[in-house]
Amino acid sequence: MRLNEISPAQRRLLSEISTQISDRLEAHFVELPASNEAHIGVALHEADRKVVIEIPLAILQQAMEDPNGREILRTRIKARRDRMMFRTPPRALPKDIAPLFNPGPPRGGFRGGRR
Repeated sequence: MRLNEISPAQRRLLSEISTQISDRLEAHFVELPASNEAHIGVALHEADRKVVIEIPLAILQQAMEDPNGREILRTRIKARRDRMMFRTPPRALPKDIAPLFNPGPPRGGFRGGRR
C-alpha cells in the first residue's frame, strides 16, 4: 500500500491511538523499504528514541471497523513502544569470581595494640 492510499480517517485513528498510549508519542505512516503490499510501516518517535514497525493492512482495516481490531492495533503499538523506551538491564556478573591475592600481612591471630 502506498502512503497516498491511506485515508485521513486511518491517519486520525493512528493519531488517536498513539495519544492514548502516551502524550509524547508521535506516530505516522511510512513506506517500508521492501515494498510489501500486505503491510504498512508505522514510525514511532518519543524523546530521543525512534523505531519503524510493520503492521499488516488487515489489522488496520479491522481497527477501522470494530473496537476489537482497534485494541489489537493499540496493543501492537504499545508493546513496541515499551520495548523501545525501556531497555533491558545488563547481564548479571558471574557468581564464581575467584578472590584476588591479598599481599598485606595476615589478618588472623594476635594483633597487639592497646586495650
